[in-house]
Amino acid sequence: MFFATLTPVHGEIENKLVLVSPISKASIDPVAAAFKAYVKDKRGLEIAVELIPGSSPELYAKVQAWAGKPDGDVFWGGEYPYYPELTSAGLLEPYISQEWDQLPADFQGFALKDAKGHWMSVSYYCPGIMTNRDLLAKLNLPEPKTWDDLLDSKYKGQIIMTTPARSGGLHMDLEIILQSRGDAKGWTYWRRLAVNVGKWAARSLEVSSLVEKGEYPIGIAIAETSAIMSKKAGYNVGFVYPDVAFFVPSPIGILKGATRPNIAKLWMDWVLSKDAQAEFLKGDLLPARKDIRFSDYPNIPGAAIMKDFMKAENVYGIAVKNYPMDFSLYTKRFSDVNTLFDDTISKKIDDLTKAWSAIQDAAKSITEAESTIAAREKEGYDVAKAKDNIKGAKTLLGDATTNFDAGKYGDATTGAAKAKEQAVASVGLARKPEWYEQPQSIALVLVAAIVAIAILAMLKKKKK
Repeated sequence: MFFATLTPVHGEIENKLVLVSPISKASIDPVAAAFKAYVKDKRGLEIAVELIPGSSPELYAKVQAWAGKPDGDVFWGGEYPYYPELTSAGLLEPYISQEWDQLPADFQGFALKDAKGHWMSVSYYCPGIMTNRDLLAKLNLPEPKTWDDLLDSKYKGQIIMTTPARSGGLHMDLEIILQSRGDAKGWTYWRRLAVNVGKWAARSLEVSSLVEKGEYPIGIAIAETSAIMSKKAGYNVGFVYPDVAFFVPSPIGILKGATRPNIAKLWMDWVLSKDAQAEFLKGDLLPARKDIRFSDYPNIPGAAIMKDFMKAENVYGIAVKNYPMDFSLYTKRFSDVNTLFDDTISKKIDDLTKAWSAIQDAAKSITEAESTIAAREKEGYDVAKAKDNIKGAKTLLGDATTNFDAGKYGDATTGAAKAKEQAVASVGLARKPEWYEQPQSIALVLVAAIVAIAILAMLKKKKK
Protein backbone atom coordinates (compact mmCIF):
# COMPACT_ATOMS: atom_id res chain seq x y z
CA MET A 1 0.00 0.00 0.00
CA PHE A 2 1.45 3.34 -1.05
CA PHE A 3 0.84 6.51 0.91
CA ALA A 4 1.66 10.04 -0.10
CA THR A 5 4.03 11.74 2.30
CA LEU A 6 2.54 14.17 4.79
CA THR A 7 4.72 16.09 7.20
CA PRO A 8 2.41 17.16 10.00
CA VAL A 9 3.75 19.18 12.86
CA HIS A 10 2.36 17.55 16.00
CA GLY A 11 3.53 16.57 19.42
CA GLU A 12 3.99 12.98 20.47
CA ILE A 13 1.44 10.76 18.71
CA GLU A 14 -0.84 8.81 21.02
CA ASN A 15 -1.32 5.10 20.32
CA LYS A 16 -5.11 5.17 20.02
CA LEU A 17 -7.76 7.13 18.13
CA VAL A 18 -11.42 6.96 19.15
CA LEU A 19 -13.96 7.86 16.47
CA VAL A 20 -17.51 8.84 17.41
CA SER A 21 -19.65 8.05 14.39
CA PRO A 22 -23.05 6.80 13.19
CA ILE A 23 -21.42 5.61 9.96
CA SER A 24 -21.50 1.82 9.64
CA LYS A 25 -18.54 -0.17 10.87
CA ALA A 26 -18.34 -1.81 7.42
CA SER A 27 -17.64 1.60 5.89
CA ILE A 28 -15.29 2.80 8.61
CA ASP A 29 -13.16 -0.37 8.85
CA PRO A 30 -11.22 -0.04 5.56
CA VAL A 31 -10.56 3.64 6.23
CA ALA A 32 -9.42 2.94 9.79
CA ALA A 33 -7.20 0.05 8.64
CA ALA A 34 -5.55 2.29 6.06
CA PHE A 35 -4.88 4.96 8.69
CA LYS A 36 -3.27 2.42 11.00
CA ALA A 37 -1.06 1.27 8.13
CA TYR A 38 -0.18 4.89 7.34
CA VAL A 39 0.88 5.63 10.93
CA LYS A 40 2.90 2.41 11.03
CA ASP A 41 4.59 3.26 7.73
CA LYS A 42 5.35 6.92 8.47
CA ARG A 43 5.74 6.91 12.24
CA GLY A 44 6.68 3.33 13.01
CA LEU A 45 3.89 3.24 15.56
CA GLU A 46 1.27 0.57 16.13
CA ILE A 47 -2.04 2.23 16.94
CA ALA A 48 -5.60 1.18 17.63
CA VAL A 49 -8.66 2.81 16.10
CA GLU A 50 -11.81 2.37 18.13
CA LEU A 51 -15.39 3.31 17.38
CA ILE A 52 -18.16 4.66 19.57
CA PRO A 53 -21.20 3.79 17.43
CA GLY A 54 -24.80 4.91 17.63
CA SER A 55 -27.50 6.76 15.77
CA SER A 56 -26.92 10.36 14.74
CA PRO A 57 -29.23 11.85 17.41
CA GLU A 58 -27.77 9.60 20.12
CA LEU A 59 -24.18 10.55 19.37
CA TYR A 60 -25.02 14.23 19.00
CA ALA A 61 -26.60 14.10 22.46
CA LYS A 62 -23.48 12.35 23.80
CA VAL A 63 -21.19 15.06 22.49
CA GLN A 64 -23.37 17.70 24.09
CA ALA A 65 -23.53 15.79 27.38
CA TRP A 66 -19.74 15.32 27.45
CA ALA A 67 -19.51 19.13 27.47
CA GLY A 68 -15.83 19.30 26.59
CA LYS A 69 -14.78 16.13 28.40
CA PRO A 70 -15.41 13.56 25.66
CA ASP A 71 -14.81 9.84 25.66
CA GLY A 72 -13.87 10.08 21.97
CA ASP A 73 -11.49 12.19 19.91
CA VAL A 74 -13.18 12.83 16.57
CA PHE A 75 -16.85 13.21 15.65
CA TRP A 76 -17.51 11.95 12.13
CA GLY A 77 -20.82 11.97 10.27
CA GLY A 78 -24.32 12.58 11.51
CA GLU A 79 -26.61 15.42 10.55
CA TYR A 80 -24.94 18.26 8.66
CA PRO A 81 -26.45 21.00 10.91
CA TYR A 82 -24.86 19.43 14.00
CA TYR A 83 -21.46 20.84 13.14
CA PRO A 84 -22.26 24.56 13.00
CA GLU A 85 -24.27 24.06 16.19
CA LEU A 86 -21.41 22.29 17.98
CA THR A 87 -19.05 24.99 16.75
CA SER A 88 -21.27 27.68 18.25
CA ALA A 89 -21.42 25.69 21.49
CA GLY A 90 -17.62 25.54 21.64
CA LEU A 91 -17.54 21.75 21.46
CA LEU A 92 -15.29 21.38 18.40
CA GLU A 93 -11.57 22.14 18.36
CA PRO A 94 -10.37 24.22 15.39
CA TYR A 95 -7.71 22.65 13.23
CA ILE A 96 -6.74 23.34 9.62
CA SER A 97 -5.87 20.10 7.85
CA GLN A 98 -2.79 20.09 5.64
CA GLU A 99 -5.09 18.96 2.83
CA TRP A 100 -7.52 21.81 3.52
CA ASP A 101 -7.14 23.41 0.11
CA GLN A 102 -8.03 20.16 -1.67
CA LEU A 103 -11.59 20.46 -0.42
CA PRO A 104 -13.85 22.92 -2.30
CA ALA A 105 -15.29 25.67 -0.14
CA ASP A 106 -18.83 24.66 -1.06
CA PHE A 107 -20.93 22.26 -3.10
CA GLN A 108 -23.75 23.93 -5.01
CA GLY A 109 -23.91 26.67 -2.41
CA PHE A 110 -23.52 24.54 0.74
CA ALA A 111 -20.39 25.08 2.80
CA LEU A 112 -18.09 22.06 2.96
CA LYS A 113 -15.87 23.43 5.72
CA ASP A 114 -15.79 25.92 8.54
CA ALA A 115 -13.63 28.95 7.80
CA LYS A 116 -11.78 28.58 11.12
CA GLY A 117 -11.29 24.84 10.81
CA HIS A 118 -13.78 23.55 13.36
CA TRP A 119 -15.08 21.01 10.86
CA MET A 120 -14.71 19.90 7.27
CA SER A 121 -16.58 17.47 5.02
CA VAL A 122 -14.85 14.26 3.96
CA SER A 123 -17.62 12.41 2.12
CA TYR A 124 -21.23 12.60 0.93
CA TYR A 125 -24.35 10.52 1.04
CA CYS A 126 -27.75 10.99 -0.55
CA PRO A 127 -30.99 9.41 0.73
CA GLY A 128 -32.66 8.06 -2.39
CA ILE A 129 -34.60 5.11 -3.77
CA MET A 130 -33.18 1.59 -3.60
CA THR A 131 -34.68 -0.97 -5.98
CA ASN A 132 -34.55 -4.70 -6.55
CA ARG A 133 -34.31 -4.91 -10.33
CA ASP A 134 -35.09 -8.63 -10.51
CA LEU A 135 -38.32 -8.22 -8.58
CA LEU A 136 -39.34 -5.18 -10.62
CA ALA A 137 -38.86 -7.20 -13.79
CA LYS A 138 -40.83 -10.12 -12.34
CA LEU A 139 -43.70 -7.78 -11.47
CA ASN A 140 -43.38 -6.04 -14.85
CA LEU A 141 -42.87 -2.70 -13.11
CA PRO A 142 -40.61 0.11 -14.35
CA GLU A 143 -37.95 1.48 -12.01
CA PRO A 144 -39.30 4.74 -10.55
CA LYS A 145 -37.24 7.81 -11.44
CA THR A 146 -39.02 10.65 -9.64
CA TRP A 147 -40.83 11.21 -6.37
CA ASP A 148 -44.16 11.49 -8.20
CA ASP A 149 -43.58 8.13 -9.92
CA LEU A 150 -43.94 6.52 -6.49
CA LEU A 151 -47.54 7.73 -6.22
CA ASP A 152 -48.66 5.59 -9.17
CA SER A 153 -51.19 2.98 -8.06
CA LYS A 154 -49.19 0.27 -9.82
CA TYR A 155 -46.69 0.47 -6.95
CA LYS A 156 -49.34 -0.10 -4.28
CA GLY A 157 -48.02 -2.56 -1.71
CA GLN A 158 -44.59 -2.66 -3.37
CA ILE A 159 -42.85 0.02 -1.27
CA ILE A 160 -41.12 -0.37 2.08
CA MET A 161 -40.06 2.58 4.24
CA THR A 162 -39.64 3.60 7.86
CA THR A 163 -40.59 6.82 9.61
CA PRO A 164 -38.55 10.04 9.86
CA ALA A 165 -38.24 9.65 13.62
CA ARG A 166 -36.38 6.38 13.00
CA SER A 167 -34.29 7.45 10.03
CA GLY A 168 -32.19 10.55 9.43
CA GLY A 169 -32.32 9.80 5.71
CA LEU A 170 -36.11 9.73 5.64
CA HIS A 171 -36.25 12.89 7.73
CA MET A 172 -34.02 14.53 5.12
CA ASP A 173 -36.33 13.42 2.30
CA LEU A 174 -39.38 14.51 4.29
CA GLU A 175 -37.92 18.01 4.57
CA ILE A 176 -36.92 18.08 0.90
CA ILE A 177 -40.53 17.42 -0.14
CA LEU A 178 -41.98 19.87 2.41
CA GLN A 179 -39.60 22.65 1.47
CA SER A 180 -39.68 22.12 -2.30
CA ARG A 181 -43.50 21.85 -2.52
CA GLY A 182 -44.60 23.91 0.44
CA ASP A 183 -46.01 22.42 3.63
CA ALA A 184 -49.57 21.82 2.41
CA LYS A 185 -48.62 20.07 -0.83
CA GLY A 186 -45.70 18.39 0.88
CA TRP A 187 -47.86 16.71 3.51
CA THR A 188 -50.35 15.80 0.78
CA TYR A 189 -47.52 13.99 -0.98
CA TRP A 190 -46.52 11.91 2.06
CA ARG A 191 -50.12 10.99 2.84
CA ARG A 192 -50.72 9.81 -0.71
CA LEU A 193 -47.42 7.95 -0.78
CA ALA A 194 -48.39 6.16 2.44
CA VAL A 195 -51.25 4.55 0.50
CA ASN A 196 -48.71 2.62 -1.57
CA VAL A 197 -46.53 1.49 1.34
CA GLY A 198 -46.62 -2.27 1.82
CA LYS A 199 -44.57 -2.35 5.02
CA TRP A 200 -43.45 0.13 7.67
CA ALA A 201 -40.01 -0.98 8.77
CA ALA A 202 -38.65 -0.56 12.28
CA ARG A 203 -35.44 1.04 10.94
CA SER A 204 -33.57 1.86 7.75
CA LEU A 205 -31.48 -1.31 7.90
CA GLU A 206 -34.63 -3.42 7.57
CA VAL A 207 -35.65 -1.42 4.48
CA SER A 208 -32.40 -2.10 2.62
CA SER A 209 -32.29 -5.71 3.81
CA LEU A 210 -35.76 -6.60 2.56
CA VAL A 211 -35.21 -4.86 -0.78
CA GLU A 212 -31.90 -6.68 -1.15
CA LYS A 213 -33.57 -10.04 -0.46
CA GLY A 214 -36.35 -9.35 -2.96
CA GLU A 215 -39.25 -9.11 -0.53
CA TYR A 216 -40.03 -5.60 -1.76
CA PRO A 217 -38.94 -4.01 -5.04
CA ILE A 218 -38.67 -0.44 -3.73
CA GLY A 219 -37.19 1.05 -0.57
CA ILE A 220 -37.29 4.75 0.23
CA ALA A 221 -34.73 7.05 1.87
CA ILE A 222 -31.82 4.64 1.79
CA ALA A 223 -28.32 6.04 1.32
CA GLU A 224 -26.47 4.71 -1.70
CA THR A 225 -23.95 3.01 0.63
CA SER A 226 -26.47 0.26 1.40
CA ALA A 227 -27.23 -0.30 -2.28
CA ILE A 228 -23.52 -0.44 -3.14
CA MET A 229 -22.90 -3.06 -0.44
CA SER A 230 -25.82 -5.14 -1.72
CA LYS A 231 -24.59 -4.88 -5.29
CA LYS A 232 -21.09 -5.99 -4.25
CA ALA A 233 -22.66 -8.96 -2.46
CA GLY A 234 -24.17 -10.10 -5.76
CA TYR A 235 -27.73 -8.78 -5.45
CA ASN A 236 -29.23 -7.15 -8.53
CA VAL A 237 -30.17 -3.88 -6.89
CA GLY A 238 -30.34 -0.36 -8.25
CA PHE A 239 -30.20 3.08 -6.73
CA VAL A 240 -32.12 6.11 -7.99
CA TYR A 241 -31.20 9.69 -7.20
CA PRO A 242 -34.67 11.26 -7.47
CA ASP A 243 -35.49 14.49 -9.26
CA VAL A 244 -35.35 16.51 -6.04
CA ALA A 245 -32.50 15.41 -3.81
CA PHE A 246 -29.86 16.55 -1.36
CA PHE A 247 -26.30 15.26 -1.26
CA VAL A 248 -25.50 15.50 2.41
CA PRO A 249 -21.92 16.50 3.21
CA SER A 250 -20.56 14.25 5.95
CA PRO A 251 -18.40 16.46 8.19
CA ILE A 252 -15.70 15.60 10.68
CA GLY A 253 -14.22 17.54 13.57
CA ILE A 254 -11.95 17.16 16.59
CA LEU A 255 -13.93 17.16 19.83
CA LYS A 256 -13.10 19.91 22.29
CA GLY A 257 -11.14 18.47 25.19
CA ALA A 258 -10.11 15.30 23.31
CA THR A 259 -7.54 13.45 25.41
CA ARG A 260 -5.64 12.31 22.29
CA PRO A 261 -5.35 15.57 20.35
CA ASN A 262 -2.17 14.79 18.41
CA ILE A 263 -3.36 11.61 16.75
CA ALA A 264 -6.66 13.36 16.10
CA LYS A 265 -4.79 16.10 14.21
CA LEU A 266 -2.78 13.52 12.30
CA TRP A 267 -6.06 11.86 11.32
CA MET A 268 -7.43 15.20 10.11
CA ASP A 269 -4.32 15.72 7.96
CA TRP A 270 -4.50 12.23 6.48
CA VAL A 271 -8.26 11.80 5.95
CA LEU A 272 -8.44 14.36 3.14
CA SER A 273 -5.34 13.07 1.33
CA LYS A 274 -5.94 11.47 -2.04
CA ASP A 275 -4.79 8.08 -0.72
CA ALA A 276 -7.23 8.26 2.17
CA GLN A 277 -10.10 9.36 -0.04
CA ALA A 278 -9.47 6.35 -2.27
CA GLU A 279 -9.91 4.19 0.83
CA PHE A 280 -13.35 5.78 1.24
CA LEU A 281 -14.33 4.07 -2.02
CA LYS A 282 -13.51 0.72 -0.38
CA GLY A 283 -15.93 1.63 2.38
CA ASP A 284 -18.60 2.50 -0.22
CA LEU A 285 -18.47 6.18 0.74
CA LEU A 286 -18.60 9.05 -1.77
CA PRO A 287 -15.30 10.98 -1.45
CA ALA A 288 -15.36 14.74 -0.92
CA ARG A 289 -12.25 15.49 -2.95
CA LYS A 290 -13.02 16.77 -6.42
CA ASP A 291 -10.06 15.01 -8.07
CA ILE A 292 -11.23 11.50 -7.16
CA ARG A 293 -12.70 9.88 -10.29
CA PHE A 294 -14.41 6.51 -10.10
CA SER A 295 -12.81 5.31 -13.33
CA ASP A 296 -9.36 5.79 -11.86
CA TYR A 297 -9.96 2.93 -9.42
CA PRO A 298 -10.89 -0.12 -11.52
CA ASN A 299 -9.73 -2.48 -8.77
CA ILE A 300 -12.21 -1.13 -6.26
CA PRO A 301 -15.62 -2.76 -7.00
CA GLY A 302 -17.56 -0.03 -5.25
CA ALA A 303 -16.14 2.64 -7.56
CA ALA A 304 -17.66 1.08 -10.68
CA ILE A 305 -21.00 0.64 -8.92
CA MET A 306 -21.01 4.28 -7.81
CA LYS A 307 -20.37 5.35 -11.39
CA ASP A 308 -23.25 3.16 -12.59
CA PHE A 309 -25.65 4.59 -10.02
CA MET A 310 -24.58 8.22 -10.44
CA LYS A 311 -23.91 8.22 -14.17
CA ALA A 312 -20.94 10.45 -13.35
CA GLU A 313 -17.28 10.23 -12.31
CA ASN A 314 -17.94 11.76 -8.91
CA VAL A 315 -20.59 13.66 -7.03
CA TYR A 316 -19.51 16.92 -8.66
CA GLY A 317 -20.51 15.65 -12.09
CA ILE A 318 -23.98 14.28 -11.35
CA ALA A 319 -26.90 15.76 -13.28
CA VAL A 320 -29.19 15.90 -10.24
CA LYS A 321 -28.94 19.24 -8.48
CA ASN A 322 -29.02 19.74 -4.75
CA TYR A 323 -32.20 21.27 -3.44
CA PRO A 324 -31.29 24.51 -1.61
CA MET A 325 -32.23 23.23 1.83
CA ASP A 326 -33.12 25.77 4.50
CA PHE A 327 -31.22 24.23 7.40
CA SER A 328 -32.40 26.89 9.83
CA LEU A 329 -35.99 25.75 9.23
CA TYR A 330 -34.86 22.12 9.13
CA THR A 331 -33.31 22.39 12.59
CA LYS A 332 -36.04 24.53 14.12
CA ARG A 333 -38.85 22.09 13.37
CA PHE A 334 -36.93 18.81 13.42
CA SER A 335 -38.94 17.18 16.22
CA ASP A 336 -42.23 18.78 15.22
CA VAL A 337 -42.32 17.32 11.71
CA ASN A 338 -41.34 13.88 13.00
CA THR A 339 -44.19 14.02 15.51
CA LEU A 340 -46.66 15.27 12.90
CA PHE A 341 -45.69 12.44 10.55
CA ASP A 342 -46.25 9.86 13.28
CA ASP A 343 -49.48 11.41 14.56
CA THR A 344 -51.13 11.92 11.16
CA ILE A 345 -49.62 9.18 8.99
CA SER A 346 -47.84 6.19 10.54
CA LYS A 347 -50.08 5.96 13.62
CA LYS A 348 -53.19 6.65 11.55
CA ILE A 349 -52.36 4.32 8.68
CA ASP A 350 -55.56 2.27 9.03
CA ASP A 351 -57.75 5.38 8.95
CA LEU A 352 -55.65 6.78 6.10
CA THR A 353 -55.95 3.71 3.90
CA LYS A 354 -59.67 3.35 4.67
CA ALA A 355 -60.27 6.96 3.62
CA TRP A 356 -58.27 6.61 0.41
CA SER A 357 -60.07 3.37 -0.45
CA ALA A 358 -63.41 5.14 0.02
CA ILE A 359 -62.23 7.97 -2.23
CA GLN A 360 -61.16 5.51 -4.92
CA ASP A 361 -64.47 3.65 -4.67
CA ALA A 362 -66.38 6.91 -5.04
CA ALA A 363 -64.30 7.95 -8.03
CA LYS A 364 -64.97 4.58 -9.66
CA SER A 365 -68.71 4.87 -9.00
CA ILE A 366 -68.78 8.36 -10.52
CA THR A 367 -66.96 7.14 -13.64
CA GLU A 368 -69.33 4.19 -14.03
CA ALA A 369 -72.39 6.38 -13.46
CA GLU A 370 -71.22 8.92 -16.04
CA SER A 371 -70.70 6.14 -18.57
CA THR A 372 -74.18 4.74 -17.97
CA ILE A 373 -75.76 8.19 -18.15
CA ALA A 374 -73.94 8.97 -21.41
CA ALA A 375 -75.20 5.69 -22.92
CA ARG A 376 -78.77 6.40 -21.86
CA GLU A 377 -78.58 9.92 -23.25
CA LYS A 378 -77.84 8.38 -26.64
CA GLU A 379 -80.93 6.22 -26.21
CA GLY A 380 -83.03 9.33 -25.80
CA TYR A 381 -83.27 9.44 -22.02
CA ASP A 382 -83.73 12.73 -20.20
CA VAL A 383 -80.45 12.99 -18.24
CA ALA A 384 -80.50 16.62 -17.09
CA LYS A 385 -81.21 15.78 -13.44
CA ALA A 386 -78.76 12.87 -13.54
CA LYS A 387 -75.98 15.14 -14.78
CA ASP A 388 -76.70 17.72 -12.10
CA ASN A 389 -76.56 15.01 -9.47
CA ILE A 390 -73.22 13.77 -10.78
CA LYS A 391 -71.85 17.30 -10.48
CA GLY A 392 -72.88 17.24 -6.84
CA ALA A 393 -71.19 13.86 -6.36
CA LYS A 394 -67.98 15.25 -7.84
CA THR A 395 -68.11 18.20 -5.46
CA LEU A 396 -68.50 15.82 -2.53
CA LEU A 397 -65.57 13.77 -3.81
CA GLY A 398 -63.43 16.88 -4.16
CA ASP A 399 -64.22 17.86 -0.58
CA ALA A 400 -63.39 14.34 0.61
CA THR A 401 -60.04 14.46 -1.18
CA THR A 402 -59.27 17.85 0.35
CA ASN A 403 -60.03 16.44 3.80
CA PHE A 404 -57.78 13.45 3.11
CA ASP A 405 -54.92 15.70 2.06
CA ALA A 406 -55.36 17.66 5.29
CA GLY A 407 -55.27 14.50 7.40
CA LYS A 408 -59.00 14.57 8.21
CA TYR A 409 -59.52 10.92 7.39
CA GLY A 410 -62.88 10.45 9.12
CA ASP A 411 -64.41 13.36 7.22
CA ALA A 412 -62.83 12.09 4.02
CA THR A 413 -64.34 8.62 4.47
CA THR A 414 -67.80 10.02 5.23
CA GLY A 415 -67.70 12.46 2.33
CA ALA A 416 -66.51 9.82 -0.11
CA ALA A 417 -69.31 7.47 0.95
CA LYS A 418 -71.87 10.23 0.28
CA ALA A 419 -70.29 10.92 -3.10
CA LYS A 420 -70.54 7.26 -4.03
CA GLU A 421 -74.15 7.06 -2.87
CA GLN A 422 -75.09 10.14 -4.87
CA ALA A 423 -73.30 8.87 -7.97
CA VAL A 424 -75.16 5.56 -7.84
CA ALA A 425 -78.46 7.39 -7.32
CA SER A 426 -77.76 9.61 -10.33
CA VAL A 427 -78.29 6.72 -12.73
CA GLY A 428 -81.87 6.37 -11.51
CA LEU A 429 -82.56 10.00 -12.34
CA ALA A 430 -82.04 9.34 -16.05
CA ARG A 431 -85.66 9.14 -17.24
CA LYS A 432 -87.02 7.77 -20.48
CA PRO A 433 -89.66 10.26 -21.71
CA GLU A 434 -93.29 9.15 -22.14
CA TRP A 435 -94.32 8.59 -25.75
CA TYR A 436 -96.00 11.96 -25.90
CA GLU A 437 -92.84 13.67 -24.60
CA GLN A 438 -90.63 12.34 -27.36
CA PRO A 439 -89.84 14.73 -30.24
CA GLN A 440 -91.05 12.37 -32.95
CA SER A 441 -94.35 11.86 -31.17
CA ILE A 442 -94.86 15.59 -30.77
CA ALA A 443 -94.14 16.03 -34.48
CA LEU A 444 -96.74 13.40 -35.39
CA VAL A 445 -99.33 15.08 -33.17
CA LEU A 446 -98.61 18.42 -34.79
CA VAL A 447 -98.89 16.92 -38.26
CA ALA A 448 -102.15 15.21 -37.31
CA ALA A 449 -103.49 18.44 -35.88
CA ILE A 450 -102.58 20.33 -39.03
CA VAL A 451 -104.21 17.67 -41.20
CA ALA A 452 -107.35 17.73 -39.03
CA ILE A 453 -107.56 21.50 -39.25
CA ALA A 454 -107.15 21.32 -43.02
CA ILE A 455 -109.91 18.72 -43.32
CA LEU A 456 -112.24 20.75 -41.15
CA ALA A 457 -111.54 23.82 -43.26
CA MET A 458 -112.35 21.89 -46.43
CA LEU A 459 -115.60 20.56 -45.01
CA LYS A 460 -116.72 24.02 -44.00
CA LYS A 461 -115.92 25.31 -47.47
CA LYS A 462 -118.07 22.60 -49.11
CA LYS A 463 -121.04 23.39 -46.89
CA LYS A 464 -120.93 26.94 -48.12
